Amino acid sequence: MNASVEIVMCNTKSTNQIYNDLKIAFDIFNKEMFSNELPEVLFTLTRKKNTLGYFWADRFSLNEESKHEIALNPRYFIENTPQDTAFTLLHEMVHLWQQIFGKPSRNGYHNREWAEKMKIVGLQPISCDGKGSETGQKMSHEPIKDGKAFEVFNLIMEAGYKREIIEKPFIKTVRNTTRYKYKCSQCDQKVYGGKSSNILCGRCNIELIREE
Repeated sequence: MNASVEIVMCNTKSTNQIYNDLKIAFDIFNKEMFSNELPEVLFTLTRKKNTLGYFWADRFSLNEESKHEIALNPRYFIENTPQDTAFTLLHEMVHLWQQIFGKPSRNGYHNREWAEKMKIVGLQPISCDGKGSETGQKMSHEPIKDGKAFEVFNLIMEAGYKREIIEKPFIKTVRNTTRYKYKCSQCDQKVYGGKSSNILCGRCNIELIREE
């Protein structure tokens, strides 16, 4: 059983824009795909490794009311199109539908009922093990050509969905070298020091030469 926690909501203009996009997509998918029967959820952004998104039933408690969670990973926003992100949301909404109206399998498993609903909304389920199965523990999806998902996504774009947030690529800073090698010209003893170090060889009693 998933433990419920109390959360505090904090609003900023930038945060509101991100979640407004998700709400636009959720509301239109809900109307067009699920007859407005899906309950509201709490959206979160996650950096969970190797995860585009996930659904977590009864994850939060808000005003003493249980709330489900749909999380999306902004790490992949830079690699994927707004359409990809919207279809990931739809993938997780199928989990929400199954939680309310169907029979979910064990934690994390994608069963036949889920797979059939995915195809109805226009997403072809694909196992991540390379075997092409429509069910399994780790699943992805591809939009079905001329499927309903494409049609509804056009409505989402017309409603103002932008998904403007992308994560900047990480650029590793190369630190300048602060240590230099010094070598004795007689015994070849080597030590490291700063750029302007004056170091004497303890064996030969002569100053070591800095190597460039």
